[in-house]
Amino acid sequence: MDKILLFLKTHISTASINSVALVIKLLEKLSMLKSIFTKKTVVITSVLILILSSTLTVLMFTVIYKYEISDFIEIRSNEDVYKYSFPGDGSEQNPFLIEGLKFKSNEEFDLRIHNTNYSFIIRNCLFTNTEYCLRLYNCRSGSISVEDNTFKVDSENHKYSTSTTMQDSSNITIKKNKFLGYSSILQFGIWYRNCSDVLIQENYFNLQDFHFGYGQDLIIDNNQFETEDDFSCIVKTFQITNVTISSNRNSKGRIAFGASQCREVKIFNNTLTKGDFFLRNDEIEDYYTHYVENNKIAGRDYGFLVNISNLELTSEFSKIHLIQSSNVTINNQNLNDISSGVRLEFCSNSSIVNSTISDTSADGIEIYYSNNTLVSGNQILRTRSQSIYISSSRNTTILNNTINDSYENGEYEGYQHHYTRSIEVIDSPYSTIENNVVSSNRCSLKFENSPYSSIISNRFNSIDIDSLDINTMNIVNNSLNNKELGIFINQNNFSISSDYSQFIVVNCSKVSIESESYNIFEAKVGLFHSSSYINISYCSFTSTKRTYCTALRFDNCTSIQFRYVEVDFCDIGISIANSNNTVFKSLTVRNSYDDGIECYNVHNITFEDSYFINCRREGLNLIAAQNIMISNAYCESSSIWISNSNNITLQNSEFRDCLTCMYTEDSTMISILNNSFNYEFSAIAVNSNSVLIVYCNIINNTLVGGFSGINLGGISSPVLIERNAVFNNTLDKPWGKSQGIYAKHCEDLTITNNYIGYNSRGIFLESSSYSNISLNNFDNNFGYAIELSKFSHNNLIFMNNFYDNNINGDFQAYDEGEDNKWNSDDHIGNYWSNCINQDNCKIDGEALTYDYNPLDTPVDIPYNASYFNIEVSESSYSLEIFTLILAALTIGVIQKRRKHNDIRY
Repeated sequence: MDKILLFLKTHISTASINSVALVIKLLEKLSMLKSIFTKKTVVITSVLILILSSTLTVLMFTVIYKYEISDFIEIRSNEDVYKYSFPGDGSEQNPFLIEGLKFKSNEEFDLRIHNTNYSFIIRNCLFTNTEYCLRLYNCRSGSISVEDNTFKVDSENHKYSTSTTMQDSSNITIKKNKFLGYSSILQFGIWYRNCSDVLIQENYFNLQDFHFGYGQDLIIDNNQFETEDDFSCIVKTFQITNVTISSNRNSKGRIAFGASQCREVKIFNNTLTKGDFFLRNDEIEDYYTHYVENNKIAGRDYGFLVNISNLELTSEFSKIHLIQSSNVTINNQNLNDISSGVRLEFCSNSSIVNSTISDTSADGIEIYYSNNTLVSGNQILRTRSQSIYISSSRNTTILNNTINDSYENGEYEGYQHHYTRSIEVIDSPYSTIENNVVSSNRCSLKFENSPYSSIISNRFNSIDIDSLDINTMNIVNNSLNNKELGIFINQNNFSISSDYSQFIVVNCSKVSIESESYNIFEAKVGLFHSSSYINISYCSFTSTKRTYCTALRFDNCTSIQFRYVEVDFCDIGISIANSNNTVFKSLTVRNSYDDGIECYNVHNITFEDSYFINCRREGLNLIAAQNIMISNAYCESSSIWISNSNNITLQNSEFRDCLTCMYTEDSTMISILNNSFNYEFSAIAVNSNSVLIVYCNIINNTLVGGFSGINLGGISSPVLIERNAVFNNTLDKPWGKSQGIYAKHCEDLTITNNYIGYNSRGIFLESSSYSNISLNNFDNNFGYAIELSKFSHNNLIFMNNFYDNNINGDFQAYDEGEDNKWNSDDHIGNYWSNCINQDNCKIDGEALTYDYNPLDTPVDIPYNASYFNIEVSESSYSLEIFTLILAALTIGVIQKRRKHNDIRY
């Protein structure tokens, strides 16, 4: 009896609650009397109870047996419905019934209904899928009712799971369901696209995001939204006509309702303890189609005000959105913990004064297409985006405001604001920024395309000096980080000291900065424009943390000289554009968040004895550069990137611990001479993505290491690879094995006089043709010394030495291409350690080729004798070569680091 009672209580959700409750009560009474009655009496009584409720009992136990299932349900068409024994006939009057099921599917969904015009009721089910619980697609004409179900994501490790997805469907009701999950991670409650006639009513949600895009006639009514206190639930509607959001509520966490590019939006009678409403439309006419009334956030009204004039707003609002209004004063407001505090659109002659705006998730004050606006005497605190943002507005005055965007831990946890500004003015001429105090963890001010503006007597931390139009703007008496902003125009023969926090130099000559130290804060220290003969020596530029800042920028300048300069912890260390005749001597760039040095459209630049260390992207990035010499550079975890450039020389330099040490793209006349490379992926990558002639010489380098020593792609013009030592490329990757030299879709390569040893394979030509491979030593490569893939044809391989390659196979080379020759035109073959004194030497592969004239003795290759000072004639010398190369690399590193440590400032 106890077991029966427990079983019924456990499965009560599978049948009518009232009826089952009656049965349970009867059984409980029977259980209490079991000590009085005999076993025979108990059995008889139980049978009587079951007979009295025979119909209910049969139905109840039928459902119980169906409750636990381990499979999914997939309906792809009307015909698919009949694979299942659902009650009903699919009509509006008698829908198919899917009820009382517990899904435990390992597929990407629990229940999927596609391409049907039948009607369904989905009721009293438990969904637990970690990807998609319920998916509805192209379900039209009929109706689908989803009622009294529980959607629960059991695993906290599954981000981006979605409880219900509907697309291209109509007549859907989602009512009285529970949507449960982990509100601390991103899990979607409902995802909707291109649907119509959808009702979402009386549900409970504790998930984070809801997306409704494209469609019509959507109602979100009387739902309860809850998340953890530190997280938000966002309900977004986009390009939907006739949206109703009514009588929804929350008691913990934050709920935000948004409508973007929607028409006929009705938002009314919603009550939020913490949260937000936001409406966005590009066309002013669309705002007139909305109805927004009686919405409360923390007990205060959401102020959505359209077409008002000559009014002062003094009563307390939770936020204010003012549209096409004039002569409105927003006074003495306290707006906090919302997306944006005040938003003005298409307004004129309005004012925002004496208010406090704090802890916004977006901008504090937003002004769009609104002229003659005054923002004065306000406190704006801890905004996660711009504190004041002005766009496409004329004659805006920002006066006597206090802005502090600092957070207790330096910045809002998990939020990156590298590209935000405290005040940002875009496409807004005749603006005035005067007597404001801005203290923050970000750049204080940015102007873009806003001429004839004034910046007067402000106290900033830093400003974006790139965006200031010096020729049209009035910039006077501003302090930056308690130092003066320096403005130098049309001056000659002067020095700039670190008494200036930032400076702008325009059309000047003979400018020097010597023996100075600058602390960079969220912006550039100096901007040089149209200036010449600039000397920067024995200086350091340092940011206190990795953030959006650049030490120096040069635009349209000439004759720049750097000597013994250090740049640490910047976004981009130094940026040079449209300039020429620059010399970097003993430059050190460390820990750049982006590129160490960025050069665009530059000519005649020399880098000598420079150090690039731990740059997150490239140590040196050359774009559209010409006549560049890089010598004696040391790059550690920092690459050199060259694109659309020509006549570039890299020589006598060392690379360590780089992903790809040097990358060239769509460039011509590249010389890579006498360098050493230690890398993870490729030492040298040469690619041509367009029909561009590439002349590349890779000569006398030592390449130790990762996936490919030299990686060539898409080149159909001469490339010379000569006198290089390429070895130990054995890095395992999922997409394939590594090699010393790799070429894909290339032609006209000359690979000569190289040492290629101890790689997973020596040279791999993939769909590459008309290349010459000669006078190379292939030594103890674990796979084939040379591998020619299908569609590699007319390659010539002769006078190479092959020592014990493909250690687990019988052949040292592989060929599945066409018309490849392993002898020269005058019948000279290669030396093979496994084919001595033989008439021919078989090459493995589908091409069924041979070296018909194998050599009995090794070829005398001058490179190995002269550069390693040993005679290579037997495979036993290979380990000695390897040891000498490693020793040379080690000595080079020690000497380079000693030289680096001797630099004094």
